[in-house]
Amino acid sequence: MTNSFENLVEKGDPYIDYLISKKLSENTIILYHSYYYRFKKFPFTQKGIDQFFSKKRNNSISRAFLKSLLEFLGMEDQFKLPPKVVGKKRIRIIKQISKNQIENLRRSSYSKSKDTGFLFDFIYYGALRRSEVGKLKVNSFNWEEWFLNIEMPIELNIQLAKGNKDRIVLIPSKTIKNFLEIYIQNSKIKINDPEQLKTMLSQNNNPIFTNIHGENLTGGNIWHKIKKISENALNIQIRPHELRHCVSEDTEILTLDGWKKYNELQENEVIFNYDINSNSIKKDKIKKIYIYDFDGKLIHLKNSYLDFLITENHKIIVKEINSKKETIGWEIKPFDKVNLKSWNLHHKISAQIYQRDNLLGIEKAGILGWILSDGSINKRNHPSISISQSIFANKKKVDYIENLLKKGNIPYTKKEQYIKCGLRKEKSLFATFHILKGGNGSKNPKKMGKNHEWIFQFITSDRKPKKELYNLSLVELTELYACMMMGDGTLPKKYKKNREFTGQGKERNDFFRILCLLLGHITTQSWKIQNGKKYSRIYVCEGKNYTKLLKTHISKEKYKGIIWCPKTENGTFICKRNEKIAITGNSRATELEKKGHNIRTIQHYLGHSNPQITETYLHTTEKHSLNEIKNKM
Repeated sequence: MTNSFENLVEKGDPYIDYLISKKLSENTIILYHSYYYRFKKFPFTQKGIDQFFSKKRNNSISRAFLKSLLEFLGMEDQFKLPPKVVGKKRIRIIKQISKNQIENLRRSSYSKSKDTGFLFDFIYYGALRRSEVGKLKVNSFNWEEWFLNIEMPIELNIQLAKGNKDRIVLIPSKTIKNFLEIYIQNSKIKINDPEQLKTMLSQNNNPIFTNIHGENLTGGNIWHKIKKISENALNIQIRPHELRHCVSEDTEILTLDGWKKYNELQENEVIFNYDINSNSIKKDKIKKIYIYDFDGKLIHLKNSYLDFLITENHKIIVKEINSKKETIGWEIKPFDKVNLKSWNLHHKISAQIYQRDNLLGIEKAGILGWILSDGSINKRNHPSISISQSIFANKKKVDYIENLLKKGNIPYTKKEQYIKCGLRKEKSLFATFHILKGGNGSKNPKKMGKNHEWIFQFITSDRKPKKELYNLSLVELTELYACMMMGDGTLPKKYKKNREFTGQGKERNDFFRILCLLLGHITTQSWKIQNGKKYSRIYVCEGKNYTKLLKTHISKEKYKGIIWCPKTENGTFICKRNEKIAITGNSRATELEKKGHNIRTIQHYLGHSNPQITETYLHTTEKHSLNEIKNKM
């Protein structure tokens, strides 16, 4: 802890103790205390609060401080904060950094000093925030695990990251080997026993990056370092945060928390994958994550629905059709074993989620769909949920919503009024349904439990979907999809399976595409500008869960960078690259290893020239002894 923070704790202020119990960071607590000291100069009245904001800008920090103070005092309902200022903050555009620019930055960093080079690599590979870099210590790395196999990436434990949550990132073996070699030289470590070296590193609590005075680097120090390096190497200013976006073009995997990049994953994290036996999507856990540096040619599969770079032995889910009459089921096959001369070759894109019992009921699932698309949530004092539709233009939709509310036994009120909408001068008759909160504390049995709290188990107060929605049954998800389509999509046309969905907000659009995937539909995404606003336009092909794979869709591409693969129970996972989603599998070498074949047999079977190539596809290497590690160091 810093000295200033220790002084605050020693004073025993109940408000400071409250902030600590909320698990806020040290910097945030110190900042709130400074605002607390200034706020004492004003009278504790509504007028005094307004004066405080007029003197101390109405920004997010001052609002968050006062909100925490009122919560601590239990007076959040007695005072009102001034309206939040919107529209004045300049939006920072994230610069798109190419791979060549990254290499130039890396060379420039290492030419300045080895420490600066490692600083750059740790930020880039670990997607670290600048506030996290200063906390790195020698024992932040999992040396115990890495020394068992030094060809694998090493786990780097980031403690108290954003949101006060610990997370683990992976640093490539090549980078950590270089770091360890330089660290041993600079520290003048003379340990003959490899076991002692491992123990010493695991117990070393010294910071990795310090300034000339031996103090931890601050976020400002790191910002200036990256800024100077980028100016010298590229003649542009790069912020540390922009290095975290350099992996945005890489393949992502579908987890229970949405799409994630390889450096955001953790072992045992819940993901979605494809079960070929039941032809359905199920939940599974990641057993292990394999990451390698790669320099060679990859197979590029690209058409309207696919855009993936894979190794030749990577398994894909295909259906080979050799004639019109012949029907073969889906198979998980290595790419180099797929018959590209098939009369028709299909690649799996989506499948329906595994059927299970209803959780909410069809009617409530439908109402959630209407709230996500055409609903609104007012957060003034108590959340107020409403859904509006034009009676003149959408009478059938109005009746549909009311029918769901009645059948679902959801308390509501209906209000009809003329409202001016859009650029039209005339007013239109609208029906607005307000979902009643009711009262859980009521003694009336008819009112007990009839509130809208169940909605917030699945949707946030900002109308963003929660991961709990994925627990709904296939029937409930189907109704949810239908209602979202009625709200923000096009109606189905006769003899046409293609439909369009236009939504706002990345979270809702990502959820909608995942929803389509779980229902066995395929989607593509584009954008349009309307009235100065950017809207996502999602095209849905209902009932189609595959794409045709032609020879023109297959090519080889020179690639230098990171390749990665998660290990799952049934050898499949769902991924996305360049906004195109598909189901894919692991490499064939992993399957052979499961069957008990040794590395030499697998090498011969796959036709590799040396075992090292096999080890890359196998996602493992032969164990190295500590004496071998010592010699390499």
